[in-house]
Amino acid sequence: MNYGVIQNLNIENADIYANIKGEGWSCLGILVSTMNGGKINRCHVSGKIIGTVENCDVGGIAGQTGAGEILNSYSEVDMEILGNNFSVFEGLVAGSCNVSSTIKNVYSKGTIYANNYGVVGLAVGANNGNIENSYTLGKVNVNVSMAQNINVRTFGYLNARAICSNCYYLGSSINEAWKNGGKVWVESLGTSGDAITEEDMKKPDFVTWLNDKQEGNPWKPDTNNINDGYPILSWQ
Repeated sequence: MNYGVIQNLNIENADIYANIKGEGWSCLGILVSTMNGGKINRCHVSGKIIGTVENCDVGGIAGQTGAGEILNSYSEVDMEILGNNFSVFEGLVAGSCNVSSTIKNVYSKGTIYANNYGVVGLAVGANNGNIENSYTLGKVNVNVSMAQNINVRTFGYLNARAICSNCYYLGSSINEAWKNGGKVWVESLGTSGDAITEEDMKKPDFVTWLNDKQEGNPWKPDTNNINDGYPILSWQ
C-alpha cells in the first residue's frame, strides 16, 4: 500500500496459510502487508493466519504500518505461527508499528498461538511509532514444549521514540505461568498499556477514557451487545 486510503471496508472469515522463508524481510496481513504511508480508516477484518515464517512481520490488519495510519478500525483474528528464527513479530492489529506511523482508536480480539520463536503482541508486536486511545481483548497461548525464545507483549516493544498513550488490555491476558525456564518472557505489567478488568472495561467510564481529549467521540457504549458489552466504534 503506497500512500492510498482504504476506508469503510469489511473483510470477514479470511484464511491465510503462509510458508515464508528466506534472507529478505517479509510482511503479512489480512488487509495489507506493508503500508508505505497511507491510511486505513473504519475497517474491520476477521479470520485466521496460520503458517511457518522467518524474518517477518505478521499482523491481523497490517503486517507493518510503515509511515501509515490505522484509525477507527478493529481486528478479530486468530493466529497460529511457527517462528523459525528470532526475527518474527506478531500482533492482532500489526506485527510492527514503525516510526512516523500511528494506530489510533483501534481494538482487537482473538488469540495468538505462539510456537518456537517470536515477539508476540496482544495488539502489536513492536512499536516504534504512536499507539493511542486503543484497547485489546487479545490472548496469547504459548506452546511451552516448543518454545525456544518467545517474548509476550501487549502494545509492542517500546523504544525511546515510541508512544503508547491511553491504551488498555485485559489483565488476565498476561499469565506468568507461561514462563518456562527462560524460554518464554512476559513483559512487566504496565510496560506498554494499562491492565484493566473485564468488569471495568464494560463500564461507561471506560468509553469516557477512550474518548479523552478527542473530538467527535469516536467510541460509544455497546448498547446492542454486538461486542459482548465492550466499547465499540461510533460507526459500528
